[in-house]
Amino acid sequence: MGARPGDGFSGRRGGPPGAVTARRPARCGPGQNLRLGVATALWVAVAWQTWLGVSADPVSVSVRFGGSVSLPCDGSAYRGTPEDQLFFLWQTEDRRVCEYNNGRLYTGPGFENRAEVSRETIRRGNFSLTLHHASFSDEDIYKCSYEHERDRLKFLGSVHLIITAHSDVLTLRSGDSLSLPLHTAAPVEVLFDPAGSAQSPRVLLSSAGLPGPGYEQRVWVQDGSLTLRSLTPADQGSYTVRDLQGNTISTAIVTVEARRDTVTLQAGASLSVPLLTGEPVEVLFDPAGGGNWTSVCSVQNSTASCVPQYRDRVSVDNQELRLQELRASDQGSYTVRDLQGNTISAVIVSVEEPPGGGIAVVCGVAVGVLLVVVATVAVARRWTRREADTRGRRWCVCGDSAAESAGPLVAITGAELPGPRPALLLCKERLMTGFCRTVPGSVPA
Repeated sequence: MGARPGDGFSGRRGGPPGAVTARRPARCGPGQNLRLGVATALWVAVAWQTWLGVSADPVSVSVRFGGSVSLPCDGSAYRGTPEDQLFFLWQTEDRRVCEYNNGRLYTGPGFENRAEVSRETIRRGNFSLTLHHASFSDEDIYKCSYEHERDRLKFLGSVHLIITAHSDVLTLRSGDSLSLPLHTAAPVEVLFDPAGSAQSPRVLLSSAGLPGPGYEQRVWVQDGSLTLRSLTPADQGSYTVRDLQGNTISTAIVTVEARRDTVTLQAGASLSVPLLTGEPVEVLFDPAGGGNWTSVCSVQNSTASCVPQYRDRVSVDNQELRLQELRASDQGSYTVRDLQGNTISAVIVSVEEPPGGGIAVVCGVAVGVLLVVVATVAVARRWTRREADTRGRRWCVCGDSAAESAGPLVAITGAELPGPRPALLLCKERLMTGFCRTVPGSVPA
């Protein structure tokens, strides 16, 4: 538990702690005054040198801006001393930080609610000072002294406090938000130096707390942090937070990678390609994944201008390009690039047939084949039957002039058939000789 702080310094023994209390000298002659003055000056010089600790090199301790740090001081020689007899002091060359006197801690200007000592460690002879919310103005040499005799301070040690800036290396993806802690409630400015740019740093946040030009819709400050939203590769580089004296509070090296996705969609569905920015971009398509990119759309001010095969199927909304009614020919890789050639996002899409679509196609083909087979068989059977009828039956013209005979004939019917000749008969030829026999008058038995 820390010692209870008091208001100001105690002013122990007629003056500030650590100050040399001069006794009023008796009236002397001129020679005595001179000798006394020289002796006093020498004593003060020795005491001042002892207080400053010139003979000992200070211990270096570093802390990040805004952090807490412990400044060591070894008081083990006074371990066990009653608290009402303890008196030690922390100060710099020109500032008194705090003093511990009779169990109470008194802090100097600028260190209120920031300087702390532990009562528990004091009892063990540890006079270390804890300093909270370190700022650049705290960077100094701090000296710890103990009053071992009335109005006499014994130097115990010194500490060189160094305040350093915060540093981070971050890798984010396009569309993410960057959060930069400011580490202070005091006014600051935030600068952005683009990677590989020879331009002067851009103002992300002014000392008045306002977003810089071009960042009005993307930057806001809340709860001690600055947020930059909708990152793209154009935002990668170095970010610096500085106080109004030009001291660097923090730096962040940021890399922004492209957002990459792989999706499988059904034919007829819609594909969403993230643009992730309101700046002008170009959308390229590679159907085979071999690097043969073709520009299919350009987007500016939420309006897409596309090649004919995409023109009626593309819309832009909420920084997304939507391709509707997917086809098998839409399968491939889509890449979004800014005007500097940086890849913002990439989507690899595979297009599948809807559920059951493949079965329907197979069934349709099978039915078609079956119908063709059935039709072919029917035609073949009809043709075979016709051939059989043609071979078993002949139209014969019978008359008195045809007397040759190549085999017996059997008359199927004696009815006359339509035609100009009255003697047309239908005969069945068993021997397939191809000749007709004259059947005068009636059909033979």
